[in-house]
Amino acid sequence: MNDSENDDNRRDDSGAPSQLKMLGIYGAMGFEFVSLVVGGSVIGFWVDEKFGTTPWGVVSLILLGMLAALWHIYRVTKRFLK
Repeated sequence: MNDSENDDNRRDDSGAPSQLKMLGIYGAMGFEFVSLVVGGSVIGFWVDEKFGTTPWGVVSLILLGMLAALWHIYRVTKRFLK
């Protein structure tokens, strides 16, 4: 079985991805969102401790992590809604 046949088996009659595949995609997006925000906060705490910029390192890097996560979610959603 080649990849195109395998991909067809994951789609329903309307040509949309299966519910299980979409559940996996949404779960991964949630994990990525949390990971980027937590990563931003950890790096922000380190920046604040290193340079004495409390609380601006944490705040700015959490916001940057959120923006990166939202951008990634937008790109993934756009790709799967075609």
